[in-house]
Amino acid sequence: MITEPNQVSDTTLSEEIIETLRITVNERYQYKNIKKVVPLDPFITKERIDELREFFLHYIYPDRDARRALNSAFDNLDDHFKNPKHLFDLLGSGVGMAFKLGFSFPKALRAAMHTLDSFKVATQFEEILYTVAKRKGLNPPISVDEFDMLIRSLPRNRVQAFIESSEELFRLLTDIVLLKKGLDVISELITKMKKKPDIYTETDIIGIKTGYEILNAGYGLFHNLSDKEKNMIVELVIAVESKNLERIYALEN
Repeated sequence: MITEPNQVSDTTLSEEIIETLRITVNERYQYKNIKKVVPLDPFITKERIDELREFFLHYIYPDRDARRALNSAFDNLDDHFKNPKHLFDLLGSGVGMAFKLGFSFPKALRAAMHTLDSFKVATQFEEILYTVAKRKGLNPPISVDEFDMLIRSLPRNRVQAFIESSEELFRLLTDIVLLKKGLDVISELITKMKKKPDIYTETDIIGIKTGYEILNAGYGLFHNLSDKEKNMIVELVIAVESKNLERIYALEN
């Protein structure tokens, strides 16, 4: 529905876009629908697709209430872990943590934070769609057709870059050894934060716990798979998203 801009709050419009995006993701990652567009290896079962879909909907494209909490958690993580003073306060000299977790812990922490940054790409993409929707004067509810139109309003290479960032995220999650070390580092940081209630509030701790839960969910998705099986999951996601992009832009013709 197109109407005069600014007739609904910015928050309402943004959240409606997220809800419609969730509808499209939920539909796209149904086993019956994937079978129509992508040849499936016997390894890719309905149960595995269901697990993948739930990962998307719970951690990458959560509902509006969870998204508010997630955005707050990410802001909180940035405040502390991109602040050298705060990070030094937690890590100290790093000797104790290196002894406990191994001297690869700085690399593991950087990898963990980079992975969490990759999750935020979805939020950035939603913000772009919101800007286009506002410019076009769209009013909730946002239909799937209107959502597809928003996608088509963007340069195709920009949407393709978003798909590539999704691939990068999944590649990071499949590095199980480094991911596990990153989880161990974050777990240790949570312990240290709890010991300093005068510096780190309960909100701070919730923020880093949220980051831990997201990475741990990725670990749960991939940790018991072979390299070949992990690659099949990543290639499946890219194929599904690329096919969907082809469908959307084909509607222009």
